[in-house]
Amino acid sequence: MSEDRPQPPQGGIDPPEGGTEPPEQPTPEMASRLPEPRQDRAERLDQQLGSETAVADELTGDEQSVERVEQGEEIEPRPPRPGLLRRVLLGLLLLLLAAAAWTVLTWPDVAALAEEDPTTTAFIERAKGRGGVAWTWVPDRRISWQLRKAVVAAEDASFFSHDGFDEHEIRKAIDEALEGGRVRGASTLTQQLAKNLWLSPSRNPLRKLRELVLTRQLEKHLDKRRILEIYVNVAEFGPGVYGAEAAAREYFGVSAANLDSDQAARLAASLPSSTWHPGSQSANYRAHVRRVRERMRQYGWLDQLVR
Repeated sequence: MSEDRPQPPQGGIDPPEGGTEPPEQPTPEMASRLPEPRQDRAERLDQQLGSETAVADELTGDEQSVERVEQGEEIEPRPPRPGLLRRVLLGLLLLLLAAAAWTVLTWPDVAALAEEDPTTTAFIERAKGRGGVAWTWVPDRRISWQLRKAVVAAEDASFFSHDGFDEHEIRKAIDEALEGGRVRGASTLTQQLAKNLWLSPSRNPLRKLRELVLTRQLEKHLDKRRILEIYVNVAEFGPGVYGAEAAAREYFGVSAANLDSDQAARLAASLPSSTWHPGSQSANYRAHVRRVRERMRQYGWLDQLVR
C-alpha cells in the first residue's frame, strides 16, 4: 500500500526549476528605509553632536555670566569680532578720506587775494542771516593812516615783525591762564583775518588747525600792507557794521579817509567785542579807548610803517 503525501494548497506556486526564487530589486522607497553605512552614520552623528555641543557651550557660558553678575563679579566684555572691527576701521577710513576730499575741494584761493578784493566774508554772510549789514570796500589810499595805526596799536603791535604768529603774546596768554587769570586771545591780525574771511568764531580744534594753515598762506602770498588793507575793510566795528568806510559813516558821518586820531582810536577799541562801538556806554569799552589812545602816543615808530 502506498504512503499518503500532503498535497500542495490550491493556487500555490511551484518554485522554478533550478533553485530558489531570485530576490526582488529594491525600489527608491525601500532604499530610503535601508540602514545607512556605518561610516556615513558616524560622520553625521559627529557633526550633529558638535553643533549641539557648541550651542550648549554658548548657552552655558551666558548662564555662567549671569550667575557671576548676580554674585557681584565684574565681567570683562567679549572682544569684538574681527570682522566687525575691520568694518568699523574701514568706515572711519572712508570718513577721513571724504573729509580730506571736501577740504581740498573747498579750500580758498589765498594767493588770489594779492590782486583781487574779497567779495564777501564768512562773518559777513553769518551777519546777513541775523539782519542787515553795512559794508563798503575802499582801497588803502582812501583809508586814514590814523586808523591803520590805531588798529595795529590796539590789536597787534608786533604785526610788522612776526610771520603770522606772535610767540611772545602766546606765552604771555598761557602764563596768565595758568596763574588763574582770565583766558584772553593772542591772535595776530593775520590770524583774525583768516578767521573773518573763511572760518567761524568757534573754538573747534579742527577750525583752529585750518586757521593756522590759512595764516601761513596769507603771510606767504600777501605783504603786510595788503593784509592790513584787507583787515580794516572786513573787520566788524560794531553790530552789523563791517569795514572802515561803513564804520566812519555810521558813527562819525565822514569817509574813512577823513578819520582823525581820536575817531580812529574809538573805532579800533571796538574790535575785541561785537557789542562795542563808538556809541557804546560800556565802561569797559571806554577804558579800552583810553588804552588805545595811550598806545598810539607811545608807538610813534608805527607812523612810518602805516603812512
